[in-house]
Parts: sequence; C-alpha cells; structure tokens
Amino acid sequence: IYKDLMSREFDTLGKLPEEKKRQKAEEPEEPSIFGSKALSFERDQETHSLLRRLIGSGLKGAVLNEAFPILRRNADECVDQILKHNEVAMQDYCADYTMDFVQKQLLGITNVSERERSELRDALDAWLAGLFSITAILRIPWLTRRSKPYKARLYLQARIEERIDYLLEHGPDSSTLSKMIFAV
Repeated sequence: IYKDLMSREFDTLGKLPEEKKRQKAEEPEEPSIFGSKALSFERDQETHSLLRRLIGSGLKGAVLNEAFPILRRNADECVDQILKHNEVAMQDYCADYTMDFVQKQLLGITNVSERERSELRDALDAWLAGLFSITAILRIPWLTRRSKPYKARLYLQARIEERIDYLLEHGPDSSTLSKMIFAV
C-alpha cells in the first residue's frame, strides 16, 4: 500500500495541463502556520527532487562531522551552566541546547544579543506550539493571520531569508543552511 501511495505522490499536479499548472503556481498563498513552500508540501516532482538533493547535500556525513565539535561545545556550555546553579530545570537546559544547535549550526546565526536569542527562541517555541493548535487544523485565513504561531513563522522565515541574503553576499560558512545554498 505504501509503495502504491508513494508512486502516486505527484500524480495530481503532474496530470494538469501546463496552463493549469501555471495558474496554480500564480495563486496567492493561503496563510498557513507551516507555509506551503517546503519540501513536504512541494507538489512538482522536479522541484521536490531538487529540494531533496539540496537538503541531502547539507546533511552529508562530512557536514555532520563538522557539526560534532559545535554540538560538543554547546553540550559543554550547558553542563557548565548546570554546575554553576544549585537548582536545575533540565527542560530549560535541553531547550537551550537545542536552540543553540538550530541557531548556530543549522542557520549559522552567531554573535547575537541575549534579546535576539530570546526572540528567536520565543518565535521557535510559538511556531512549534502551532503543531497542536486548532488554528493549524481549521485553516481559517483571518484567524490564521492573527495567530501567534503564524506571526512566529513569518518572523522565523524573515530571519532565514536575511541569513540567506547575507550568505549570498558574503559567501559560505560552516552552517548547514550555507551547505544547502552553495550545494549547486
């Protein structure tokens, strides 16, 4: 059953006449907490394959090997923070560790102020909370546009687009995002 479903993954859009495909591509994006411009939502088989290759190139073994020292350094920093405090909220340290990984290794955002770091973390938390929100399920445009997860998505998307612009202007760095951008 699974193989049959996967073999039909792109059938719907693939069978549309070229004019219908063009119209579909020009339709304004309906507001969504998760967006429609992502690998999991891409309906065009060629674009989907390209996105998979780009993501794959950013996650090759050599790239992941480069990430391990950063992961280790982040883990050491978390352990140092735990040892400095008498009370430990492990959930906070795990969240900080994850946020450091997303911020530094995946996106390559370094040297940020505590305020910017807090904004990034709050936006990521709000966006992820959207996974379980009724707004994501109902998809009512006016409600979605006013939701915290949607606003968080727009903020995160803007930060990623800023980072992409920076990388295109200044060249590659060791981040996973950079590896994906400069893969081709």
